[in-house]
Formats: sequence, C-alpha cells, structure tokens
Amino acid sequence: MPTGVTGEPLPVWRSRACACAARCCLLAVAVATALGGLALWSCRRQLLLWLEGQPLRAGLLLFSAAFIVISFPWTWGYTPLSLAPGYLYGFQLGLAVLVFGAAVGTLAAHLVTQRWLLAPMGALVRANAKLSAIIRVLDGTGGLKVVFLARLTPIPFGLQNAVFAISKLETLQYLATSTVGLLPSQILNSYLGSTVRTLEDVVNHQSSEGYLAFVLQIFISVVMMLYLVRRAHQELNKTIQAHDAKQPEDEAVPDKETHSTKRTNIPPDMDFV
Repeated sequence: MPTGVTGEPLPVWRSRACACAARCCLLAVAVATALGGLALWSCRRQLLLWLEGQPLRAGLLLFSAAFIVISFPWTWGYTPLSLAPGYLYGFQLGLAVLVFGAAVGTLAAHLVTQRWLLAPMGALVRANAKLSAIIRVLDGTGGLKVVFLARLTPIPFGLQNAVFAISKLETLQYLATSTVGLLPSQILNSYLGSTVRTLEDVVNHQSSEGYLAFVLQIFISVVMMLYLVRRAHQELNKTIQAHDAKQPEDEAVPDKETHSTKRTNIPPDMDFV
C-alpha cells in the first residue's frame, strides 16, 4: 500500500488520485513525444537541407531536441537519427554532435521518467520477465556492466532508457557508462552517415571505382556491427546467468507456462531501432 512522507498508509482516495495523476502524466509525455517524433520524421528532408546552411550550434540544439523525443520507449528513430550528423558534418564533427545529442536525450528521458513516470513505467517493465532479468542485475553489483553491454545490443534505445531509469543506478555514473557503451555503434553510424555524402559525390562523378569502395565500406561496417552485437549479447546473457546463479532459489523467476524456476535471458530476436 502506498505510504506518505511519515510512513503511514495513504487514504484510498489519495492513493487512487496519485495513480490517476501518474497515468495522466505518462499519457501526456507519450502524446507529446509521439507527436514530436512524427513531426521530425515527416519533415526530415527539409530539416537536413535547412541545417546545411546553419551554424553548428543550431545543429546541436536541433539534434539534442530530436534525441530527447526519441529517447522514450514509445518512440522510434535512434538509428536513422544517428546517421544524420555524420551526413551533415562529416565523420569527426558528426560523431561529436551525435555523442552530445544522445547524452542529452538519455539524461532527459532518465530524469523525466524518475520524476514523473516511475510508477507506471516500473509496472510496465517489471511485468516483462525478460526485462525483469535485467532489472535484477542492475540493482545488484553488476549494474554498470549491464548498462555498458546493453548499449551494444539491439534492445530498443528508448526501452533501455526506461529500464535503467527505474533501477537504483546513480545518475552520473549511469550517464557516463551509457555514453561509453553507445560509442562503438555511434562511431560506425557516424562513419556510415559520412559515406552517404561520399556516395552522392560518387553518383555525380559516375565512378565505378567509387561505387565499389562505397559497397566495401558498408560491408565492413555492417560486419563489425554484427560482431559487436553478438559479443555483447553473449556477455550480457552470461552476466545475468552468473548473477541469478548467486541468488537463493526462492528468488528465481517462475516460468508462466511451466511454473518452474527457469531463468530468462535476453531474447535473441529483438530488432534494431
């Protein structure tokens, strides 16, 4: 039963009012970010063309706002958005804009979830046995390691933010670990974004050697990404299994169908976002 500041149980009417307010807040944030994501996606081409003639600070502000929008579990677009800075600014400067924007979005989603959406998001996440497996480790001694490994896996970006926000991780440590964990994929995405601009130059010059070099670059980048994802996925499963093996048997997660104490790993078929 919910309690007040003094530890005494809240009246039923007040408890229901708090739950209703939490649901309304969740709905408001969901609608606002969903509409913002739809607006960004519908005018993406115009925004890119506009940013090409703007100073860097305009790009930083716009990309930061865009990453805030797509950092919640009900919005989509991390991967295509992470390609855009490399396309606009080249590899190095695009990577800097990408890292900064993703960090701002991650922090904003973390603080908003903890401040206003903790109860409803916690109920949704803990209702999933697979995500609960991650939560158990996050609240233990291997939390930061799980954050790092999860950022290398294809678990949706916004969903990861929600899971991490309802854990007991310290905010600054979480943000630093998350930034480092996202860096390998951000390097590849920034590089791929810069090669798209290179492809436009190739098309303009009608160079068969340029086409071949572009295809080779894409192939190498994809292979590297798949390798990173596979290794991170394996290590994440091992970490969860090792943590569960140390827990008492009565803390094991029951299987809904067999009512056994089988522990659940991260699903191998989750798609990129």
